[in-house]
Parts: sequence; C-alpha cells; structure tokens
Amino acid sequence: MAHLKDSLISQLKKLDPSLSLHSRHSALIERRLRDLFPVFHTPTHPPYALMIRSAILGLEDGSGSTEEAISEYIKREYSDLPWAHARILGLQLENLCEIGEIARVSGWRYVLKVEDEVKEKCVRVARRRIRGANGEVINVARQGVLKKNAKRDGY
Repeated sequence: MAHLKDSLISQLKKLDPSLSLHSRHSALIERRLRDLFPVFHTPTHPPYALMIRSAILGLEDGSGSTEEAISEYIKREYSDLPWAHARILGLQLENLCEIGEIARVSGWRYVLKVEDEVKEKCVRVARRRIRGANGEVINVARQGVLKKNAKRDGY
C-alpha cells in the first residue's frame, strides 16, 4: 500500500509542481486508499513460473503432472495464493508452454523441457562439416555448440 501511496503522491506532484503536500495529506491519501482497497496487499509467494517448476520437480511423475496435481502441490507448499489461483495457474501453464519452459504431453500432463533435446540438436550440428578456403575439412561442431549454449545460457 505504501508503494501505491508514494506513486500517487509522485503523480500529483508531477501534475502540479507548486503543490505542497504535508504529512496530513499523505495520511489522508493512505487512509482513503485503505478504504478503496481494503484487501490490497502484495503476495508473499514466489512467481508462478517458479512454483510450477518446483511442483513438477517435486511431484516426480515420470509421465508428467496434471494441472490439478500441480495446483494441489502449490496449495500445499505456498500460502497467500490469490482467490483466482486456478485460473492464473492455467494461464501460466499455457504461457510456459508457449515460451518452451515446459511441455504438454499426452493426457494434458506437463513436463519440464529436457536438456537432452537441446543436446540432441547440438549433436546434429556437431556432425556438420564445412570445407575451408584451402579445401581442408573444418569441423564447425565445437563452435556451433558453444554458440548455441552461450545463447541459451544468456551470454
């Protein structure tokens, strides 16, 4: 709530630089915000992506984890979840699938992406060779693998 109050005061000062706000104004704004948003608070749980990853790892289901199992795990492990937890979880699972963090397999089960898939692609790259300017065979595998791993790891 304090961040919202500070942001509101900052915006008011930007609108009218000559405006002088006293501590009683700040207290009035804070009281009015509490009236408008009685249950407004910042959640204490980690981001959904981390909770989902933790749930999939914690459930240790070889065939993947269902949305319900992930939800139950998160409810058991974390407190202060929003009332719309089920809907938020569904949206986050879709988003994580779209960006490739997790995969949905048969039966609407979710699994973490396996590093072997990346390694397999790198091995395919490793088998490619090119001819240098003098006609010698150059194995570009090492260079290609390093570039791919550096890109994946954020370097």
